[in-house]
Amino acid sequence: MKRSIKKSFFIVGLCLLCVSLIVNIKIVGETFYIKAQNSADVIGVISGPNDVRPNDLITVTYSVSGSSLLGVSGTIFYDYNKLTYVSSANLISGSWNVTFNATASQGVKFIAIDNSQQNPINTEVSLISVTFRVNSSMLGGMPIAVTAFDVSASAGSGAISIQNVTYKASVIGEVLYGDVNADYSVNPIDGTIFVRHMALWSNYEVLANSLAADLNDDGYINPIDATILARHLGKWETYLVLPRR
Repeated sequence: MKRSIKKSFFIVGLCLLCVSLIVNIKIVGETFYIKAQNSADVIGVISGPNDVRPNDLITVTYSVSGSSLLGVSGTIFYDYNKLTYVSSANLISGSWNVTFNATASQGVKFIAIDNSQQNPINTEVSLISVTFRVNSSMLGGMPIAVTAFDVSASAGSGAISIQNVTYKASVIGEVLYGDVNADYSVNPIDGTIFVRHMALWSNYEVLANSLAADLNDDGYINPIDATILARHLGKWETYLVLPRR
């Protein structure tokens, strides 16, 4: 009889283990908690304009999709040397409330909550938008980026992490050729970076401003451009002035 009882407990335990692996059941004492979804089930998307110019106002939108989501919080992070924060807006209607706290050094923190707890997000929804002004000092080819960072959602069963997503664009405008690291000047640092980029050094695969690396403006970045920059930095007479566009 005892052997039969032990066998029954073993079978029941094995069944519970299998079920827990399938639906992610967490057993605490005699209470069963079922996690509705994991991080792969909740997706964040960030979008913005394709064309960006100095002094433009640009609006970036953050959307989220999932099921039974009753709250979302996170940070919209940006480089305040390139963008100036202007405003934030709640794009989700109804009983949802969104609060914002914006600082240049820490980004735009937001908390979105369904106050009624009766109108969950069950499809892709535009959640918030953030408007920035592109700094007037930005030059052509310089990159800007806005990232939805450290975002988590709640479906009533604890926090669900959402993968970071980034909106990227390159500024359209006057190009300072040779300024491949996008620091507003052309100096030996740019020459070193360019040479390492052409030599395929690790961590130099991508130039901060690739448009500024096309020094002969032929649509390609190659050793000819690196040679032009080296001769300019070496003060060769016919290379003292680099093109501007």
